[in-house]
Amino acid sequence: MRGNQETPIPGALLRARTIPHFFIHQEHVMTVIIENGKYNREQLELEIRMLKALVDDLERIFQGDYPDERTLANSPAITSWKLSKRPATCLEGVLFEHPHLGYIVPNGITSELWLLDLDRNYARTFSRFYRLGQKDIGQ
Repeated sequence: MRGNQETPIPGALLRARTIPHFFIHQEHVMTVIIENGKYNREQLELEIRMLKALVDDLERIFQGDYPDERTLANSPAITSWKLSKRPATCLEGVLFEHPHLGYIVPNGITSELWLLDLDRNYARTFSRFYRLGQKDIGQ
């Protein structure tokens, strides 16, 4: 299967040609779920490489080192573009002791969910860790 091939991801803004086709069309941010000691290592490994490449690019741009013509020439083009939104996996529920939102937030929604460890009862979102309490009984 093409999606399981090892694909190097160089530090560039977005080089979609180097990313497996299935990954580009995902509808949500990748979430790794650990349950009974099992999770998809290859998926997590790919996500780590992509995030490191993004951080490298953002740090270079922050330092004033913008992408050169060669990098952009090797990047896909987009026309008739506009800003848009798409769904992202997150957690929602009652938040306790949130550092910015307060001690109790009755209808809280987290940032994008990256890792859900059901064995150790914690989650890692884009911005922080959460301790998992009781799951919503409607789920």
